[in-house]
Amino acid sequence: MFFIKVILILIWFIGGYVFFVYLPRPQNGTSSRQEKTSPKLATQVSTTVPNHSHDTSSDAITTQSKSTQHVSQVVQVETVDAVEAQEEKEDEVDFTNVEIFSKTLNINLNFYENLTPALKEEFDRFYVFDHDQHLVKTLVYTPKGDNQAFFKYVFNHLYTYRKLISSGLISVLTEELLRLAEGNPKIQTILYEIATRTAYFRRKEVAYLTLAEDYSSRDIQLHRNIFKSTNMYVYSYTRLAIILEKKKRFVEALSLVEEAIRFNLTDKTVNGYAGRRVRILEKQRKAM
Repeated sequence: MFFIKVILILIWFIGGYVFFVYLPRPQNGTSSRQEKTSPKLATQVSTTVPNHSHDTSSDAITTQSKSTQHVSQVVQVETVDAVEAQEEKEDEVDFTNVEIFSKTLNINLNFYENLTPALKEEFDRFYVFDHDQHLVKTLVYTPKGDNQAFFKYVFNHLYTYRKLISSGLISVLTEELLRLAEGNPKIQTILYEIATRTAYFRRKEVAYLTLAEDYSSRDIQLHRNIFKSTNMYVYSYTRLAIILEKKKRFVEALSLVEEAIRFNLTDKTVNGYAGRRVRILEKQRKAM
C-alpha cells in the first residue's frame, strides 16, 4: 500500500513537470509588441494619407460651396454660349443654281489689270491658274478674254472660298458685281447677302466683320426703302443685329430689333426678335 502511494506521488510530480515544461504559456512580451506595432501603423497611415488635420467642418463646407459655385458658373457660361452659338449659326443657303444675271453684262475689260499685285496673285490662284486653291474648276477667268460667264456666276460660288478669300478681294468683287447690277435692287440684295455671309464667316477678324456690317446695312436700306419687307425672314436684319450686339452698340441694336418687330420679321431662332430684345436690354443694363 505504501509503495502504491509513493508511485502515485511520483506520477503526480512527473505529470506536473511535463505540463509545466511543454504546454504553451502566455508570453510576457505580447502586449508590448502590440503597443510597439500600433505606433508604426499609425505612422504609416499618416504618411500615406494626405494630411487634413487642419480641416474643420466649416472648411469642408466652404470647399463644397466653392465647388458648387464653380459648377454653377460653368453651366451658366455653357448655356449662354450655347444660346449665342445657336443664334449665330448660319442657315445653309445654296446659291449655286441661282440666276443672278440674265442679261449681257457691261464687262470692265480692265478689271484684271486694275487689281493690285497682291489681289492679282490671289485672284490667279482662285480663278485663273490650275491651282489647288482653284476650288470651282468650271469658274475660270481668262485675262483679255470673254468673261461674261465668269462674272455671271462668280458670286454663286463666292461662299465656297470663305476660308481662303481675303477681305480685299471680297470687297473688290462685290463692288464690281454691284456695278454690273446697274441699280437693280433684286440683284443687289442677293449680292449683299452672299457677300455678308462670306465675310461674316471670318468675323473674328476686324476687316471681315466690318465688311459684313457694311453689306448687311446696305441691304437693310433696300428692304426698308424699296422692298418694304414685312412678315418674312430677312437675313441682313438678323446678321446686323448680332454684329451690333457683339460690338456692344446696344442702342443701335435695340433700334434695329424693334424695327424688325414692327415689321413682324422673323430671325429663325427659338425666341425670335422679342427674345433678342430682352437679352440686349440685359446686356445693356450690365454694361452701365
